[in-house]
Amino acid sequence: MPRSCTPILVAAAAVLVLLAQPTTGFGAPQQQGEQPTTLRLSLDRALRLALEHNLDIAVVNYDRRIARQNIVAQSGAFDPRIDVGIPGATAVIGQVGQTAPAVGGFGFSGSETPASSALAGAAVNVSQGYNTQVQIFQKLDFGFSYQLGYNVNRTTTNSVFTSLNPGWGNTLGFAFAQPLLKGRGKESAGAQLLLARANSSVSDENFRAQVNTILFNVVQAYWELVFAERNLVVVEQSLQLAQDQLERTQAQVEVGMIAPVEETQAKVAVAQRNNDLIVARNSLENSADNLRALLKAESLPGGWATELDATEAPEIAIEQVNIEEAIQTALANRPEIATARAQIAARRVEVISANNALLPALDIVGGLSFNGIGGTELVFDPEGGFPPQVIGTIPGGYGDAVGELFGFSFPTWRVGFNFSMPIGNNAAKGTYAQATLNEDKARTELDRSEQQTILEVRLAVRAVSDAGELVTSTRATRELAEQQLAIEQDRFDVGMSTNFEVLTFQDDLARIQVQELRSIIDYRRARAALARVTGAIATRYGVQIQ
Repeated sequence: MPRSCTPILVAAAAVLVLLAQPTTGFGAPQQQGEQPTTLRLSLDRALRLALEHNLDIAVVNYDRRIARQNIVAQSGAFDPRIDVGIPGATAVIGQVGQTAPAVGGFGFSGSETPASSALAGAAVNVSQGYNTQVQIFQKLDFGFSYQLGYNVNRTTTNSVFTSLNPGWGNTLGFAFAQPLLKGRGKESAGAQLLLARANSSVSDENFRAQVNTILFNVVQAYWELVFAERNLVVVEQSLQLAQDQLERTQAQVEVGMIAPVEETQAKVAVAQRNNDLIVARNSLENSADNLRALLKAESLPGGWATELDATEAPEIAIEQVNIEEAIQTALANRPEIATARAQIAARRVEVISANNALLPALDIVGGLSFNGIGGTELVFDPEGGFPPQVIGTIPGGYGDAVGELFGFSFPTWRVGFNFSMPIGNNAAKGTYAQATLNEDKARTELDRSEQQTILEVRLAVRAVSDAGELVTSTRATRELAEQQLAIEQDRFDVGMSTNFEVLTFQDDLARIQVQELRSIIDYRRARAALARVTGAIATRYGVQIQ
C-alpha cells in the first residue's frame, strides 16, 4: 500500500516541492563554537529537502525545458510569413514560395526613354509611379502551402497613347501547392516537429527517472540512519547490561560467593562493549553524512555539523505483493520503458519520412487572381488626327480600381502539376535503410528493457517476501533470547550459573536485537526497491511530477 503523506509537487519550470510543513525557519548558519543544530527529520521532510536542493534534478530539468523549447522552434517552420515587395516585383500569381525582398511598404520608380517609334506617344517617354506588393505565405505541417497577395501601383506618363493618366492598377490573388507523393503528410513535411515532440517525451521520462533515483537514494539513506540510531541504542543497552553484571559480580566476589577471576571476565565484557559503542557511533556519523550529502549539507541550518534526528519509527506491517500485478505496474510505469517507446515513435517518424523520400515529386499547383484598374480617363478628339488630341478628362482614382477588383469581373486562373524524379535516388535509399535499422534497434532495446524490468521486479518481490519472513523470525528469536537471559541472570544471582554464561547470553541478545532491527530496515529498503523497479516510487512517497 502507498504510504500516506502530504503530496510533494515536482514542477516543470523548476523543481518545486510543496509540503504542509514550512520550508523556512532553519535560521542562520551555525557559527564556530556554538552547539550543533539538531534537525528533526521525517522521511517526508527529507524527500522534500532533497528534491528542493538536488543539483542532478536541476540539470536534467534544464534538458527537459530545452527539449520543450525545441518544439516551439520546430513549429516555427509552419508560421505564416508576411512579405512586402517593391516596384518591379513579380505578379501575385507566381510560383508558390517565391517572395519579393522585404524592404519597405512601398517604393517609387521613374524612367525617361527616348522614342524609337512614332507609337511611343512622345519624343521622350517620361513615366513615374509607385508600387507595393503584400504577400502572406504559409506552409502547413501536412505539406500544403498557400500564398495570398495584394499588389497596387500608380503610374503617370507623358505618352498620348495612355487612356488612364494617372492610372491605378491592383491585383488580389491566391496560389497553392499540395504534394501528392513526395512531401505529403505530417511524417514527411512535419517530421522535425514530430521528432521534437518525441524527444521532449524522452526528456520528460529522463527527468522522471532522475527524480525516482533521488527518491530511492534518500529513502535508503534515511532508513540506514534510522538503523544506525537504533543500533547505537542496542549497543548502549548491551553495555549497560555488562556494567550491571560487573556490579553483581563484584558484590558476589566481596562476599566470597565466586572467585575473583569472575570479576576479570566481567571487566573484559565491559571493555569489549565499549569498543562496540565506538564502532556504532562511527557508523551513525557515516550514515548521517550520507544523508546530509543527499540533502545538500550546505543548505542545512548547521551545514555538515547539523545533527540529524530521524523521527520515523522502524516498525512495519508486513504486506503481501502480487508478482503479476507488480510486473504489469512496472511495464506501464517504468521511465526506462516509456523512454524506449518514445524512441520507437521517433524512429518510426524517421522511417515514414525516409520512405516518403523514395517517391517522385508530384505536386498539384494552382492559383486564382482578380484585377482592377482605374484613374483619370483622358477624352480624345473624336475627329481623330495623329497623334490624338486630348480634349478633356473624366476624374477617377484608386477607388475605381478597387471597385473593379472586387467586382471580380477579370479573373486569371491556372491549375496544373509539377513532376520530378531523381535517377537512382541512392541517397534516399541509404537513408531509408538506416532508418529501418534504427527502428529495429529501438524495438530490440524495448524488448531488452521489458525483460530486465520483469527480472528486477521478480527479484524485488522475492526480496520483500524474504525480508518480511525474516522480520517475523528475528522477532520471535529476540523474544526467546530475552527470556533466556532473564532466566540465566536469576540462576547467576542464586549461584547456579557462571559469569561466562550470563555474558554469553547478553551477547546473544544484543546480536539478535541488531538482527531484528536490520531485518526491519531491510524490509523498508526492499519495499522502496520494489517501488522503484515498478516505477511507482513517486506515488508511494506522495510525489507528483508535472
